Formats: sequence, C-alpha cells, structure tokens
Amino acid sequence: MTNIEPITLERLLEEMTDLTALTRCPRPKYRIAHCSSYNRASVTPEDPEGWFANEDTGPFIRQESNGGRVEHVIAEFNGPGCLSRLWTPDRRIHPYVANRSEETAIVRVYLDGNETPAVEGLFQDVFNGTGIFMSPFAHKSLSSAISYFPVPFADGLKITLEGEPFYYNISARMYEPGTRVESFSPELMGSLSNKIADIGKRLAGSLSITNDTTGGEFQLDPGCEEAIFLSGGPQAISGLCLTMDTMAPTGLRGSVVRLSFDEEETVYCPLSEFFGCGPGLHPFESLTRSVDQSGSMRFNWVMPYQKHATIKILNLDSIAHTYNLQVGTAPYLWDERSHYFHADWRYTYPLPTRPRSDWNYLSVRGQGHYVGDTLTVHNPVEIWWGEGDEKIWVDDDDFPSIFGTGTEDYYGYSWGGRSRAFYEHPMHAQVRVDKYDKNGHNPIPEARNTKGISTELRNLVLDSVTFETRLKYDMEIWHWAECKMAYAVACFWYGAAGATSNTTANPAIVKHSMEDLLRFENQD
Repeated sequence: MTNIEPITLERLLEEMTDLTALTRCPRPKYRIAHCSSYNRASVTPEDPEGWFANEDTGPFIRQESNGGRVEHVIAEFNGPGCLSRLWTPDRRIHPYVANRSEETAIVRVYLDGNETPAVEGLFQDVFNGTGIFMSPFAHKSLSSAISYFPVPFADGLKITLEGEPFYYNISARMYEPGTRVESFSPELMGSLSNKIADIGKRLAGSLSITNDTTGGEFQLDPGCEEAIFLSGGPQAISGLCLTMDTMAPTGLRGSVVRLSFDEEETVYCPLSEFFGCGPGLHPFESLTRSVDQSGSMRFNWVMPYQKHATIKILNLDSIAHTYNLQVGTAPYLWDERSHYFHADWRYTYPLPTRPRSDWNYLSVRGQGHYVGDTLTVHNPVEIWWGEGDEKIWVDDDDFPSIFGTGTEDYYGYSWGGRSRAFYEHPMHAQVRVDKYDKNGHNPIPEARNTKGISTELRNLVLDSVTFETRLKYDMEIWHWAECKMAYAVACFWYGAAGATSNTTANPAIVKHSMEDLLRFENQD
C-alpha cells in the first residue's frame, strides 16, 4: 500500500470528470458503504410486510450528548474513505410535516474522531448548493438537497443531526486498510478554490467528441443493421454522436446500439435508454450523455478494447430510417486493471404492482463496478408510482449493502408527484415527464397526477459500486395504486474479462416494447 499515492481532495476532484479512470479496477480498491433511513422493519424477503415497509423516516444509529445538546448519529464510517454522495429531501415542503416553514436541523460532519466538526450548519443549506459545497457539486434538485462534493477522511467519518432525523441517503467510498488519505478541511478546500472552479466548469460544460472520429450516414431498412469496425488497438472509444431522421418514440426504442469488444458483445440497448432521452426528443445534458434540440445524441463513457471493436446500429422499426453515426477514438493504455464497458437493457410489461415485488435491474458474476442507468416507466394511473427502494447486494452480502428510501430519492429528487418537472444535473436527471417540458410549461392541473411516461437517469462516478465476485441490483415496485406498469432499464457497468450478466439480446422483447409504447402514447 505504501507505493500507492495518497488519496487527496485534489485527486478526488479530478476523478469526478476523468471518465477514463472509470475503465479500470480502482487502485487502491474501495467498497461503497451506505447509510440511509430505510425502514428497519425490512429484514428479510420472507416477511413481505416488513421487507416492503415504506415508512422510511427517522431511524438513526444512536444519540450522543455534546456540550448539552443532543445529536442523532445518522451515518458512521470507520477507516480511510471519502464521503461521495448525500441526499435529503426539503422537509419544508413536505405535505405532512407541521411547522415546516423553516429548516432547524443542524448537521455536523466529524472526521477522524475529532470532537470539533469539520462542517457545521443547517442541513439543507450545507448540501443544497448554497453553502460550503457550491453548485454544481451540490444543488437543490427537485425538493431535495444533494451533494457529490468529495469529503475524504483518514480514519473515519461521523454525521450527526441536532434536531429530528428525517429521510437521508449517504454513501462513502471505504478504502482498503492502510490507504493513506488526506482529510478534508475548509482550509484545504480554500487552497484548492481554482481547481474546484475548474472542475465545476467541466462538470457543467457541454459534451463533445474529441480525438479521431470515423463514421458517416447510412440508411437501414427494417431488420437491417450497419457496422463500423475499429482495429489497431489497444484504443478506446471516447464518444459516440448519433442523429437519425426521427426522434419519434418508437423510432428511438426500435433502434438498437450493439457494441462488441475483442469478439465479445457487451452492449445491446435501444437508443431511448442508451442515450438517456427516453422515448421522444427530450433535450438535456449530463456528464456522460446529452441530447440537444436538434436531436443530436451524445454518449461519452469511455470504452476500451485490446485489439478491435465493432459498433452496430440495428433497425427493428417497421419503417426505414436514416442515421448519422460519428465514433470518437483515442489512444488507451490497456493493463491488468482494464475493464470492458457493458450496457444491459431489460423490459417488463405487464408488471403488476400487487403483490409488491423486487424487480431486478441487473445481476452480474465477476469483477467490475456499476456506473449508471436509465429508467423509463409507464404509469397508467394518476397516483404516484415511485416509492420503491433500491437494494444492492455486493459479493458475499446476505443483506443489501445499499438499501435506499425510494426510486425518486435514488434519482435525486423527492416528494414524488409533487416534484413532477424536468431537471438536469451532471450526475442525475429527470428527462421526460409527461405534461411538462424543459421550461416547466403545461403543468398538470393536479400536482399529484403522475400518469404517463417518465425517464430518469443516474451517473455514478465517485459513488460507483465496485464488486469482486457478484452484484445484484433490485428496485422495489411500490405503487400507491394497484395497476400494471411498464419498466425499461439500461444498466451501465465495467467488467473484467469473463464477467457476465443475466440479460440477453432479445429483438422480440424490443419489438414488444415498441408495440406497448405506441399504445401508451395514444392512451396518454
């Protein structure tokens, strides 16, 4: 461990926009630890009533007395690590919280066993982009405070609340024992003000394909595909830019990206979830994906290969389409830590909301790390659909390492139907919201009406979930009404050679989803 450079705040800031670093097994290795306010009645799937319990507010680790005040410990991590993500809703707008006109809970972040907090202030103000952690590292999202600013610690972190604990999700990288970490301090943050400003601009900037590009325009009849073959590795695909003659929902869902690296196909995904826009033209920007008003779709995850790669576009629509695909490539140093990029797509309809269930996003065998996803759902009724918690098992877990508090919480917003609007951020977004556009026009008259199609996305960078032997990711199907929904998800991950998932390429399922989608669009 002594020959590895120490983890510093400056290094972590650089990692936030270094997508090439995500292609490798991290060194030093880390595992994501997670603390949330999930309902502690959730103990085992053998007890469905407890497993799907929804009252997720309030749990904490213990109470402590400090200088005459009572502090509730909501997160505690021991050893070297880094706080990588914190989310909490704005209690001031919760419909069932009395006297919510102002925030009174005081948060304190203690590092390395010190009795004096490194960070202190009103909970919302510290993490909503208006306090010490500024935008775009932290922001208000939709009715939430959420921060991705790295807070490294050499020997432990503790977060307390003076005031009633509420909903929260807190993630930290926990490094191997013996890893040297430079602990955070406001003074250290001040000394890196120029670096922070530079990284902030990069996070909030527009995506572009750099380095060498290849590709061109082609037309595909129904059932046909076009291939671009890349050789001369080791190299990496540094970005994809695709336009097509339509942004119609079924055209996007029926056009499939297929990628193979060194003879193995690891990507099979419709454009709608691959590029993150969902069905139809929905412009947005994030760190790894973007779509502009013209329909130009960009994908910037780095995808390395040792010898060669093949990019295919498959047209499963019932009519011909014209595409223009540009592929960016860059030199890449392949080594023993390099991983292949994977994108797995899954679709289910009808998916009943009763009895409550866990719907599997992805299961993987082998070594790798999970870096993001796109979820598109169709809700056939007006009542809110997204109470379900994410549950992620890593390696030999007998209980999820990550147990969340709601689907909307995972995607960075809160209060479900009361937060039905477009939003975008480098790390997460709600891209399609029926009856709303990017400027918030045409609001649904009744704020709790959540009927229609929604598309959410998430990028995991400092909070990417590493695994050595397996990963299982489930999302609860938890709806306030009994109905039948449609769920489509694309999961993005890097895996060592030989790592496999439980999904398979299935054109029939894609076509089935297109038929359903056309019917949903006509209904809504």
